[in-house]
Amino acid sequence: MAQARSRLVDQLVEVVQSLPEEKIVEVLDFAADLRGASGESDPERGSADAILTAIEKHGPLEFEPNELESILADIDRLRHLDLRDRGATALRH
Repeated sequence: MAQARSRLVDQLVEVVQSLPEEKIVEVLDFAADLRGASGESDPERGSADAILTAIEKHGPLEFEPNELESILADIDRLRHLDLRDRGATALRH
């Protein structure tokens, strides 16, 4: 069984290597749909697995100049607000 699977994977790789890039993207999308249909769930939103899956599917993240720094600063500010609010809630109980 493992040998048959290995042979199939080898055949798939051979075929995919002969395709243009846009067709490879279609193959990946189709494979993702098949994976979803087989009962495997998508990774939890925001998890490292979800981010890696998105990068594999859509390519690397691209930001405008200073956009990433702004996003990270917003996240840090919200994290501090959340910590402050949690601390205030804990003091009331």
